[in-house]
Amino acid sequence: MKNSLWRLTSHDLTDGDFEDIRKEIADAASFRGVNLWILIIAIFVASLGLNLNSTAVVIGAMLISPLMGPIIGLGLGASINDLLLLKTAARNYLFATGASLLTSTIYFLITPLDDAHAELLARTSPNFYDVLIALFGGMAGAVAMTFRNKGNVLTGVAIATALMPPLCTVGYGIATGQPKFMLGALYLYLINSVFIALATYFYARLIKFPKVQLPDKKVESRSNRVILALTMLTLVPSVYLAYRMVMEQRFIQNAGRYIQKEFTDEGIFILRREIDPSARKISLYLGGNLIDSALEARLKSELPKYKIAAASLILRQGIFRQENPLPSKNDALKDDRIYELFEVKRKYDSMVTLRALKRSLSDEASVLFPEVTGLYFHEPGDSMPSQVLVRSSSRLGNRQLDSSALRKWLKMRLGESDISLDVVR
Repeated sequence: MKNSLWRLTSHDLTDGDFEDIRKEIADAASFRGVNLWILIIAIFVASLGLNLNSTAVVIGAMLISPLMGPIIGLGLGASINDLLLLKTAARNYLFATGASLLTSTIYFLITPLDDAHAELLARTSPNFYDVLIALFGGMAGAVAMTFRNKGNVLTGVAIATALMPPLCTVGYGIATGQPKFMLGALYLYLINSVFIALATYFYARLIKFPKVQLPDKKVESRSNRVILALTMLTLVPSVYLAYRMVMEQRFIQNAGRYIQKEFTDEGIFILRREIDPSARKISLYLGGNLIDSALEARLKSELPKYKIAAASLILRQGIFRQENPLPSKNDALKDDRIYELFEVKRKYDSMVTLRALKRSLSDEASVLFPEVTGLYFHEPGDSMPSQVLVRSSSRLGNRQLDSSALRKWLKMRLGESDISLDVVR
């Protein structure tokens, strides 16, 4: 069974085939003439795609990029002790990286568009999942190099492992002076490079690729130690970043469930929510009824039920702040916006109420005081009316309007201490 499985998965490569593969990888690892121009063009295309936030353009740049060659050359050279191939691949890898960084930096220095879109931001937070993508993608690339019909496989590997966009993002960080973009994207590029090379290294060992015999066995041992050190230096931070990403996503999900379940009381609605998983903070901007201390305490006591016991819950309602931890300028700006929203709503409600009040008082007055045919209110701004124009009917002969009674009734209905009446016929 074991032998049958091996025959099914093996390539049955001869010494001549191995030599052809080595020459093909060595040619792909070099940057001479056309390869260099293709690299520069691919960098410009990728930079344009990132700048315009176009996924299709970024994918196109990854397809034409020749960066994969030196990386696979590094993995094969280290695996078979081919020092000449290893040195050539390393030299060309560094040259290609430098040329790419220079080209992308120049582009982002001269482009008038310098906003960081989603395509740029996606390359600044690598983690362990990027390691797995690079490892399996590199394995697919290494397998493809051992058979002739490799076009579709290498195309998929180029898209999956994404060597070009991180380099362009580093150039963006250099051009705009943003270390976050530089460091995050450079780390992603190193992850892809190291684990594509590592996949090639192990696959060459798996298929028993003939090794170059070295006169000094210590060289091979030293090479293996360097490979192990590079692997661990690249792997360990990515594991930590992946763990942190998972914890942050879990916090966001739990906080969302908490908000959805606990803030269902009538008269309270959420204007905006801010969930900061790194600081474990939940900030809610609320409208409607004010939350008293008892309700606030109950809401905080429910946090452990959703596995966010250590979260900081901050509730803000208009300019009223229930927790006030040294507000920053940004906090003050947010509060001003909430206050403006409430002011607009209050003025609108006042206008609607005032129009309704005018109609009802005019109708009521004509019933209580037959001499009155209409009331017209004059108010300064949006305040309650304090001056009233009274239109009196002339059809009732000498019957006089009881202005004192009308004024007293209006003062009671409007809640005003003083009402001025102007009576016209």
